[in-house]
Amino acid sequence: AYAAHDSLYAAFSIKDEKDRQKFLVSSHFTRADSGYRMSLLPDGVVLNYQHWKPDGYLLFAKQTVYIHAFSLGNGDSLISLNTKAEEGRKGPLGLDFNNFSLSAISSIAEGKEQLFRGLLDGSITFESKDSATAITADLKVKHFSYKNDTLGNISIQGDNKSPDRYTADVKISGYGNDLEVKGYYDTKSTTEVFNL
Repeated sequence: AYAAHDSLYAAFSIKDEKDRQKFLVSSHFTRADSGYRMSLLPDGVVLNYQHWKPDGYLLFAKQTVYIHAFSLGNGDSLISLNTKAEEGRKGPLGLDFNNFSLSAISSIAEGKEQLFRGLLDGSITFESKDSATAITADLKVKHFSYKNDTLGNISIQGDNKSPDRYTADVKISGYGNDLEVKGYYDTKSTTEVFNL
């Protein structure tokens, strides 16, 4: 990290045993009217040896963190994060995936053996309600595999619109599998915590 002309530059980097750039995240902080603004440098993102194009910014204000069209793209793969409100105001936070390869993240913790593979599509919404955070998820993973064993296509829908109850509907199909599990987890129940 280093500072220059009222700006702060910082980077997180991982190289492999051959000194090749495996991961890199380079950020740029500047002062804004309402706080500090952070963006990623145009050529400053590498995930699993591949260069990704960043866009958007994060605004760190006194009362909130506002995220404006923050995204990483590589070809037709995209992950984006956005506050659904006017700049500087609190609002629901949307996390969206389009044809996003799980290997871009899981390979951080991998050695010689692959952990997770698959292509992720869908969205997760985070919304503050009465000092709690409500989560709504609608995700699909195509060709999901764990340690080179392909399980199939996974569909996940879930939420915790009630602060004490997490509901989920998980389906696994393809590759000889056909499974669906529906249920909820109740954090306050004294008799039946899980219900499937």
